[in-house]
Amino acid sequence: MPGSFAWAGGDEIEVDLDPTPYEGYTPFGNIAPQGSMVSLSYFDNALFIGHSILNGLSQNYTNRIPSAGFYTRDSATTTSILAETELNYMGITVSEDGSKSVQACSGSLEDALDGYPYQKVYIMLGINEVGNINLFRTNLCKIIDLVRAKLNNPTVYLISITPTSKSYLSRSLSFKRSNLLSFNSTMMQVSIDKNVYYQIGRAS
Repeated sequence: MPGSFAWAGGDEIEVDLDPTPYEGYTPFGNIAPQGSMVSLSYFDNALFIGHSILNGLSQNYTNRIPSAGFYTRDSATTTSILAETELNYMGITVSEDGSKSVQACSGSLEDALDGYPYQKVYIMLGINEVGNINLFRTNLCKIIDLVRAKLNNPTVYLISITPTSKSYLSRSLSFKRSNLLSFNSTMMQVSIDKNVYYQIGRAS
């Protein structure tokens, strides 16, 4: 099972587990095992749920990952993802002749999950809601429960909050190292409680 991924400029993607994204920080939970190089076709039949990082991925890689869905928006939080009813997203559709394509759609997360039997789901949320960790955990579990209720035994990955520079942390009131580590630790505990993978994001 692949571990953390770093998007590359070619047709392949490096999948590399970084065990120490922060100095003195020890990950725990169901961490996605280290993998190797895979082609972008590995992400066929995958659905990405998240904020601006994944939204940017959808805009830059849709033509190279032609069989993946993206339920994403800038500044997304777990609360907004659950509350959306008319979000514009890219979803996989199947035509009458059985061919697949990614089309512009609009609707709720439930609509997106009903639209296609995705096999892998990548969830990247948390960076826009650092502060209310209890609400984040509750909503994250709701998203996982909804994914499992709508899809047939999907593989679910929780992508960590990516490492942030020390200079930025020193200027921010909410983006403190302790807050980011607490949110990542919460995701790691959820990976145990919900039996999903925790995937360590990288800043590169």
